[in-house]
Amino acid sequence: MKAFLITLYIFLNSIFLQSLSFARVEFPTSEDPVKFGQEIEDFIVVHAEQGIPIDGPENRKQEAAIAQDPKDWETTLARIIGNPDKYGSSASRTALGVAARLRKTAGRPEIVDASKVLFFHEVRSSLDKIQEIKSKGGKPGYMDAIHVHGFVHRMLDVGSDQILQMVIEYANSESEDEIGILNEDAPGAIASALRQYGSAMHLEESRKLVNKLHEIGRGDFADDIRRTLNRIERDNENEGTRKDIRKNGGSAAGSDGKAAPEAKPWGGIPSVWVAALIGTLVILAGGAGWILLRSKADGR
Repeated sequence: MKAFLITLYIFLNSIFLQSLSFARVEFPTSEDPVKFGQEIEDFIVVHAEQGIPIDGPENRKQEAAIAQDPKDWETTLARIIGNPDKYGSSASRTALGVAARLRKTAGRPEIVDASKVLFFHEVRSSLDKIQEIKSKGGKPGYMDAIHVHGFVHRMLDVGSDQILQMVIEYANSESEDEIGILNEDAPGAIASALRQYGSAMHLEESRKLVNKLHEIGRGDFADDIRRTLNRIERDNENEGTRKDIRKNGGSAAGSDGKAAPEAKPWGGIPSVWVAALIGTLVILAGGAGWILLRSKADGR
């Protein structure tokens, strides 16, 4: 009984001390840019270290405050995201979550560049762990690269075409074979991202990915991606045609780059002549009708 009470005391005391530590971290409000950046760092790092969520049902006011704050969060968020060795991977991932879900600024150049650094840090850490397990005669499993598997989804949710390109290039790399994201649900996430915001810049690497997916027996995702690539190509061709039409003053251009000749629907007669003839007939018919009515009136 005494041992139980001592254990309970230690447990409750640790929770109490943790709550005190969290209470000392105030929401970033300073008007001084330097101090404000430091407040953001403290805010992100402490939440990450203690595993306390920044968003969620119990934090709606905090979510709104972060989302609507007109001050510059992005400079500090980018610094945290791009320096996982300094701040810790957990803090860097938390900062990316704030940028993506709350600030909606994960597509900004500084966030994108920092996210690339974080992604390859996660890859390198997982590869190091896998190599260590192999050196000891062990067999790496899914959980040994769990950070990369989960991070692929988070990266693609950013909605950046550059990050999508980076993920596809990584999926085609040799180092991916060690981690095996293509053996899990990453192909579906890549296919979904291509459908949502894929473009011509992704075509070449995506075709390589289609071949690789077929080779490893994931033809269902390969076919899904191929259909999306075909749609992107059609859209590009249609957009090219529309640009040619606008460039030539609204007329479709011929193969020699000149505007197509005017259509001549009636036996080769130009359409403008047809319009003039019809207009003349309408005028003559109107005049004849007026004369007829006038003659009837005079007859009375």
